[in-house]
Amino acid sequence: MLAGVAGSLLMLLVISLLRPFSGLSAGNLLILLGQTVIPHASALRSGAVVFATGILYACIGAGLGVLYAVSQDRIRVGGLMVVGVFYGIVIWVVSRLLTPFLFGSAIRPALYSYPWFIACLVYGLCLALFAIWVDSRRPKSTAAPID
Repeated sequence: MLAGVAGSLLMLLVISLLRPFSGLSAGNLLILLGQTVIPHASALRSGAVVFATGILYACIGAGLGVLYAVSQDRIRVGGLMVVGVFYGIVIWVVSRLLTPFLFGSAIRPALYSYPWFIACLVYGLCLALFAIWVDSRRPKSTAAPID
């Protein structure tokens, strides 16, 4: 769960860092999402919308992180990295497919952008790196001697 929250915050950081190339900022993305998800969000201050949507965004990231964690087996580090990248690509594809149905056309340009794609890859890699870290701290199983 913690990895999902950290990954979702890293996604926002990546989007902010790529703003000069795309014109999309994390704040604008959260405001667009908030205006489509939160009832009467246009009546709220933009800071309140960003905060509320940020909490919702982190919760979704935590949920996706839990789904990633429960689907993992003990595999090699390279395999975890590949699975993390694949998970990021799946999130990107699913977000592109579900956008018209869930959020309408206002958010579509943001989720169809390359910064969103890179942010989704970063999210998957964050989950993979956290899984590698947890696996390195897990006690190694040893075979018990047979009498």
